Amino acid sequence: MEHHKHKFSKKDGGPIDQGEAKRWIDTYKKYHKGEVHAYYFGEDIIRKIIDQDEAEGMRVYLGYSDEGNLQMVLIGTRADGSNIWPGEGKDGYHGTVGDGGLPSPPY
Repeated sequence: MEHHKHKFSKKDGGPIDQGEAKRWIDTYKKYHKGEVHAYYFGEDIIRKIIDQDEAEGMRVYLGYSDEGNLQMVLIGTRADGSNIWPGEGKDGYHGTVGDGGLPSPPY
């Protein structure tokens, strides 16, 4: 299998049509009835992550908490695709990993 090297940039991603977005969301909800289907994150944690010196953008990982609850973990990403973990970075810079989003439902 050929590995494609991608240089990550602030321009990756983009807008999609509202109808398409709603279809994707509705399809997810159909297969996960009654489960969390979204998380809200405030601007402060988003900016703290994407404003890091080396960050070209952000990844959103799905995970499970120690209690078994679905979580979203936000982490800054460098141009080479590597994650900016706490304690890493040049000149003693410490990365930020985010959580604490409000799950929907109920929020």
